[in-house]
Amino acid sequence: MNRPQTHEYPAWGETYIKLVGDDVLEILEKQATDFPDFINSLVEKADYAYAPGKWTIKEVIGHIIDAERVFIYRLMCFTRGEQHALLDLKRMTMLQMPTFRTGVY
Repeated sequence: MNRPQTHEYPAWGETYIKLVGDDVLEILEKQATDFPDFINSLVEKADYAYAPGKWTIKEVIGHIIDAERVFIYRLMCFTRGEQHALLDLKRMTMLQMPTFRTGVY
């Protein structure tokens, strides 16, 4: 898989694209096992928050999972040529209000 050309992504993406190594498929394969292993190592600390009112580890992981779902949906829209404007992530309140502490989804 070739690295994207600068005209294929917005300027703000440059910082993140430079962080990715040369073999993106190998990185994705490794993440498919490394990230679940990391999450599983935090089970006993899931309800920990470093201060009152701050997100717990469980809420942070839930937020990451929710954001990934949104990214997958957006990718599907792009690949299928969706013509309607998609909400930008800052306006998606579901990503800003975690409910993992209460168990209400």
